[in-house]
Amino acid sequence: MCQEKSTSRVRGTQSKGNRLPAGKKGHSPPNRNGTSKPRKLPQRIYEQARVLADESHIPLREAAKVVSGELTLKEVLVRLKRLEELHAMKRDGKLLARFVKPVFNAILSLEDALFQTQLTRIKNGPDYRNCFLTEFQENQQPVTIALLSGKMVSGTVGDNGKYDVTLVDKNEEHSVIPKHDIKFYFPSQEKKSVLKKVQFGDAKGKLEPGALEDMNSRIDVKARVLLEHQTREGACTWETVEGDLIRGYIRWFGRWEVKLETTRNDTIILLRHAFKSIQ
Repeated sequence: MCQEKSTSRVRGTQSKGNRLPAGKKGHSPPNRNGTSKPRKLPQRIYEQARVLADESHIPLREAAKVVSGELTLKEVLVRLKRLEELHAMKRDGKLLARFVKPVFNAILSLEDALFQTQLTRIKNGPDYRNCFLTEFQENQQPVTIALLSGKMVSGTVGDNGKYDVTLVDKNEEHSVIPKHDIKFYFPSQEKKSVLKKVQFGDAKGKLEPGALEDMNSRIDVKARVLLEHQTREGACTWETVEGDLIRGYIRWFGRWEVKLETTRNDTIILLRHAFKSIQ
């Protein structure tokens, strides 16, 4: 008697052990052929969809939309062709994978998706955090730097740190300049030409050195805005925090700087933190 009860208990334990936890349902292995029956689809529509899918060589779910009257076969074929085009753009690197579905479902326009793809690739590019002062340093090319308060200094780059740059003038005197005080800089040999293209603001708008040290006090024109102006391929006008106006074409932009080419083919490197608007 005790042995029978013990056996019964063991069987009961095994039975309970085979039960699925509450709230979880058993399922069959997924069908990897793409022919699984769409959920909540009447058997009659499912069977007709299977026939249409085999005859037209389209996915079962798309065939079900035709049979149910949601779409015509022509519309489905157009959709599938569109999907293939989007996947081809993804393979070619023109479109990020995460944008394929939103574009296909008309949640996001293709134009916006391509723009966001380009912007993402720029931000993730190897030179996005470059600083052109490094080039001036390597080539020992004289540079002129426009600072807050309207001051302008020239020399060669002795040291280019993360937060400041050391400038060596013609008398071998060293000046350490915080980068948050720089508005823009350019090759010294182009100084006369560049200054003709800069319309400086009045004295009332001048800021004290250190005014932009706090990042919360900076405006920092967004990368999206910069790319929009760059793709238009037209000249734009920049306004600094001190009211200076500079006009030119965006040839490159990174996290901290923008390379501008003036209408006289001069080069000006703008610091993004020192500008408040672009038109």
